[in-house]
Amino acid sequence: MAEQPQNFVLEYLRRIDRKIDGLQEGFRLFNVRVAATESHVSGLHVSDVQQTARSIASSDGWSASSVGLS
Repeated sequence: MAEQPQNFVLEYLRRIDRKIDGLQEGFRLFNVRVAATESHVSGLHVSDVQQTARSIASSDGWSASSVGLS
């Protein structure tokens, strides 16, 4: 009779463990996606800064290559 409650608890612990494993995998995938998004956004920011610098340089009569933006 004492064996039944112990197995019951162990089964619930195993279920919890499997659910935690699934959550860990989900978080790992989420972190990869967030990192990729951050990288993409930072690349957009750099492109925007370069485009703005080129625009300013050309409106001031400078060439893009003379200010290092070629």
